[in-house]
Amino acid sequence: MLASAMLVACSPQPESGAAMDTGTSRQPVAAPVVHPIGPRIPAALPVGFSHVPPGTYEVHLHAICGGSQRYHLAYLPGLVVGAAHTGQVLVPTAEFGRGWCVIVYADAVRNIVLVTQPI
Repeated sequence: MLASAMLVACSPQPESGAAMDTGTSRQPVAAPVVHPIGPRIPAALPVGFSHVPPGTYEVHLHAICGGSQRYHLAYLPGLVVGAAHTGQVLVPTAEFGRGWCVIVYADAVRNIVLVTQPI
């Protein structure tokens, strides 16, 4: 009996202030993930033209940079060119990166292509 009392008395004791093992395991707590909000993509981007005579021109979006109406995809706002011989037209952002082309016509019946701009 004396030997078992000495064994208990000589065993390591937890330090004061140290937590005792309660037999339960600790589970990690998952923190919510915060996703940063990036810049908003604009609905349309400008496509610029230079060295164009002053005036207002019809503008179309085509599948290729040819003036043929069989490649026509959409009508775009008219291009207004001022005294500086420059102007721009807004093109929906979704149309970029598809290999399409913005075509400016010199005449109202769309027979003469004034300038093209691949987007």
